[in-house]
Amino acid sequence: MNLLIGEIESLPYFHIPEAERQSKELKPPPQSGADLPWNVFIVVPLIVTIESNMGTKEGRNRQTTTQRSQRSVVLGVLSLTTLVLWWLFSTTIQRFYLNKTTLGSVVSQSVDTIKSSPQDNGLTRDVQWDGYSLFIKGQRVFIWSGEVHPWRIPVKSQWLDILQKVKALGMNAVSVYAHWGLHNPSRGTLDFDGWKDWQPFLDMAKAVGLWVVFRPGPYINAETTGGGIPGWVLSETSGDLRSNNTDYLETWSPYIKAISKVIRRNQITEGGPIIAVQMENEYTDDETKGPPYKPQMMKQLRKAFIKAGIVVPLTHNDAGMNGYYVNGTGSPDLYGFDDYPQGFDCSHPLDWNNLTKSYHDYHMDVFPDRPLYIPEAQQGSFDPWGPSAPGYEKCRLLTDKNFQNTLYYHMLASNVKLINLYMIYGGTSWGNIPFPGVYTSYDYGSAIRENRDLSEKYNYLKPLGMFLRSVPELYHTDVVSSRVISSNREDSPALVTHLRNPDSGASFYFVRHSDASKDDDARYTLQLSTNSGELRLPIFYETFLLKYRTTELIVTDIKFGNSSLIYTSASIFFAGRMGSRDVLVLYGDVELPHEAIIQLKGEPNRINRSPLVSLIPPSPLLNLAKGTLISFLPGITQMVEVWDSDEQLILFCDTETANALHAPVLAGDSSDPFRSFWGIGSNNSIIVGGPYLVRSAILEDGTLGLNGDLKEDAFLRVIGLPKEVHRITWNGVDVDTLQSLRNWPSIVSLPLAKTISLLPLVREFGPWKYQDSLPEITNAYDDSDWVVANKTNTTCPYGPLFGSGPVLYACDYGFCEGAVLWRGYFNGSKAKEGVRLAINGGEGEFCIYR
Repeated sequence: MNLLIGEIESLPYFHIPEAERQSKELKPPPQSGADLPWNVFIVVPLIVTIESNMGTKEGRNRQTTTQRSQRSVVLGVLSLTTLVLWWLFSTTIQRFYLNKTTLGSVVSQSVDTIKSSPQDNGLTRDVQWDGYSLFIKGQRVFIWSGEVHPWRIPVKSQWLDILQKVKALGMNAVSVYAHWGLHNPSRGTLDFDGWKDWQPFLDMAKAVGLWVVFRPGPYINAETTGGGIPGWVLSETSGDLRSNNTDYLETWSPYIKAISKVIRRNQITEGGPIIAVQMENEYTDDETKGPPYKPQMMKQLRKAFIKAGIVVPLTHNDAGMNGYYVNGTGSPDLYGFDDYPQGFDCSHPLDWNNLTKSYHDYHMDVFPDRPLYIPEAQQGSFDPWGPSAPGYEKCRLLTDKNFQNTLYYHMLASNVKLINLYMIYGGTSWGNIPFPGVYTSYDYGSAIRENRDLSEKYNYLKPLGMFLRSVPELYHTDVVSSRVISSNREDSPALVTHLRNPDSGASFYFVRHSDASKDDDARYTLQLSTNSGELRLPIFYETFLLKYRTTELIVTDIKFGNSSLIYTSASIFFAGRMGSRDVLVLYGDVELPHEAIIQLKGEPNRINRSPLVSLIPPSPLLNLAKGTLISFLPGITQMVEVWDSDEQLILFCDTETANALHAPVLAGDSSDPFRSFWGIGSNNSIIVGGPYLVRSAILEDGTLGLNGDLKEDAFLRVIGLPKEVHRITWNGVDVDTLQSLRNWPSIVSLPLAKTISLLPLVREFGPWKYQDSLPEITNAYDDSDWVVANKTNTTCPYGPLFGSGPVLYACDYGFCEGAVLWRGYFNGSKAKEGVRLAINGGEGEFCIYR
């Protein structure tokens, strides 16, 4: 046995010339069995056999010299047996890997040129940008954000709940509208008190670790009355609104000055979370549409913000890829455009539109010097009011987990580096906030429901956020190619888009149906290049399966800590460093096989590896001279250990298990004002499974403090626990460890019991009282104090439809929002049998009483 091992160690495979070892291109694999060197078939079975008997550090330490001698004969017999099995397996590999028909090939093409030197607005360098992404405090970042309107949940104690749930999704930012009408209900009145006070919300965002893009209007839309413009502005402004009209300028200037004071003291330059401010909303610069002098108004707005001390970049959101305010008068520092590809027809939630928009081409043609930014990416839909309204659960189905996967991967494949999901939490449009086209609920079919419960969309969205946080190589990529490849279905070819990091060579291959609206599965193969050589994929099986209305991501050549992932068809939940180890957590569809090539490090500890997981050490047969090939067969449920050493921890689980995992950020140094911001104040995390929600985690003095929610009794599973931890608490209460705190395994499972608080019984009330809510319709009602509608002039550009009689626009009399009641009198007679009413202005229904 010693002689045989010596012969193997002297084979050419183990001695690669330095020039060849440094080369990134390996020779193509042999094309037939006759060309395959027989030493390939000998190396692996011996390694596998030896590892199976002596593969753990603990096992080797127990073996004596006598024991090793006694097992040498057994090893020889096992090696011969395994040799025969390996010959059969190798023949199969040749048939599937070397001689199979490749349906698709992804090769390098010319790469679009993107400006990569950081630039700024000349007012601050805390927020910079290039043609790829933003830089915050000098660090390249990917903005993964969700829209939240605190005034749609006007209970300040509940704001933290929403922000923690957004952060738990893996997001690093929120976008917020400020509503002009709420803060400025009448001329000369500015209200920033109570639930209209922004400071508590911004303090909470900073504490949680979420950047803020502040969008104060003046116009915001957001399905609000007047788009946020106060009603009094309509009645007291002569001429056009949303133009450089002097009267209009005088109405919004006090509000912008006041809201800018709030923004100024919370900018990143002042230690706050605000990194950008949006001017206006979805506005055109086309002089043939709407009022004239629109760019001049945008110029006035920009000047007002800067004069008020706003130094962070100013942005604007085009309503689509229209090119409005990219450059020229009134243009912002950062341009973006909104996209709602599914539209707003929740009545037909299963009808999909195809993704035909060429985000990347538009980016390169129109603004290649700035990052591709989508300020509003569809997360749900509003629901129109009325008896035929389908309800928000239908809107949630319209924009379900498959829609999320397809649209957001499409945006990533287009090289978008700033994405804000509208809405991540919708809330409630209280009082007279909603415009007449919608009702009070603004649930929006979002990932977080109106009642703040987490929907299925939330759980499926979370792994994407964790992936974006884990793989910084994606923040700086070029689009190398985007091409249609054939599949097993002629009517459903696959579209493969290849992104590559120009510095590290990390590559991302996004594969989806060329027509995303189709509901058919398709099978395909790929041939692609890695830093280690060419791969024909898949390796273990005949084809990849692309399920209908989904997008798959194949990743090559990324780092996790100090380790290398050469290739994976499985999805990445986490890739990074925890404590002293490099940790990689992969996941995939339980019904499908998956595979990966990873450079394993360290001596393996004893683990119970699933029989559905196979490891094949490096072999030139499969072009795997630099990594171990790992196969994951269908049927894996829960979490399984793949590799566990003092240097690495590699795990795999099914998608449902991954959806239930949490990865809270461990805050950095307490003296750092940005200690909770991932990538800026902290790069440390912990993975937790079991609870319904993990809101936060803090590691201090050997104690891991976890805070979160339970819906039922659960097991707390902690992955990658640092060795210095000797105590775990859940919501401040010590967790029963059931084991020695000095010998944590890689996955710690501890019981958690849901605490039930018994509320005191509420006594019965009664008898109930009520009051007529519409006494105005009775003949006996006294209206002597009402305002008499007798004006003959109006600032409204649209005069009365009939005659020159009194103006009956309610806003001209100070009643601009909500339901308005009119009382009229006329002298009747038996000869007059009816009344004709002509009603115009605004939207909505009306009722007539007599």
